[in-house]
Amino acid sequence: MLTSGCPSDGSLRAGLDYRIVERLCSLEAKLESLIVLSGSKLEAEWIDRKSARTLLNVSDRHLYDLIADGTIGSDAIRNVGTVKKPRYRFHRTLLLNQYHRRA
Repeated sequence: MLTSGCPSDGSLRAGLDYRIVERLCSLEAKLESLIVLSGSKLEAEWIDRKSARTLLNVSDRHLYDLIADGTIGSDAIRNVGTVKKPRYRFHRTLLLNQYHRRA
């Protein structure tokens, strides 16, 4: 995350043009808001196993066969559970791209 570099005292502003400092502070605030928005958008891209099956219109077994065959690569899959009890999440865009590139 960006740290606030906007000066609060007049010592730095005396040497710099006030307009430049104000503009930089404005740009910094806008960049921080974009970073927050992009992070929430990326989290929305991850879907559960049931949603992935519905999206691809495949059975549970077929989904696991696609993973085992390498059709769906590891960059599209994330285990948010444990080793003994895995709970997979699938990246929506990567999953669709990899599934449609098969054949």
